[in-house]
Amino acid sequence: MDKPPAPLRRIRVILTALLIKAYAALHPERCRFAGFVVATPRGCLPPRYTVSTSLLARAVDDMDLVGRRVLDVGCGSGALMLVASRRGAYVVGVDIDPVCARAARVNLEANGLGAAGDIVVCDSAECLRGGFDLAVVNPPFLPVEGEPYYACGRGCSAARRMLSAAAHLARRVLYAWSSLSGDPPLGCMVVASRRGLLDRVYACLHDGSSGARRGCGWEAEAEHVAEYGGGLPPGE
Repeated sequence: MDKPPAPLRRIRVILTALLIKAYAALHPERCRFAGFVVATPRGCLPPRYTVSTSLLARAVDDMDLVGRRVLDVGCGSGALMLVASRRGAYVVGVDIDPVCARAARVNLEANGLGAAGDIVVCDSAECLRGGFDLAVVNPPFLPVEGEPYYACGRGCSAARRMLSAAAHLARRVLYAWSSLSGDPPLGCMVVASRRGLLDRVYACLHDGSSGARRGCGWEAEAEHVAEYGGGLPPGE
């Protein structure tokens, strides 16, 4: 894992936070992403050119999700919900911000996928029961105080809470993590990684049904999805 010394990492975290805030402020409120038109209000993470969203979207797009129930924790404006719906899943999106949740509903309807998902406003999916085949989580992973779409606080407690909830609700968890965030909270396999401006971002797959070990095999730093066949195991 690309893990810089603590002082350098702190500088990178602060600079990355500033860049994300500037990008979110300047980003157009409507853009194309993964073949969809996505409306993203101010205060929601824009999907276009966001490394973590792009990595997760590519991994989801490689999966056969026909007939599967997928949970998107921290769904924002619904970009990953759209990709999972296109792959045949029924998707439930959860976000603490009602503005982003409303945008996710609008985006599903506008892209002809309104019947393929539902949106719930609550914190970290704690309002839901289990039974999901897959949870997708693009958490805020910068360990600073700030807006919830990029800042996870000291120790990344907000991101860890989201991932803990996802692991209790779904058989598998696909999530993004950064080299600036410390050790990953869920044991997993790296399915893709890419350099950001000041960090390396990983797409990680946690398989709760197989008793995945602690640690994430960070040495797998390919620029493409590797050693991962896509899809999900047969339903029980």
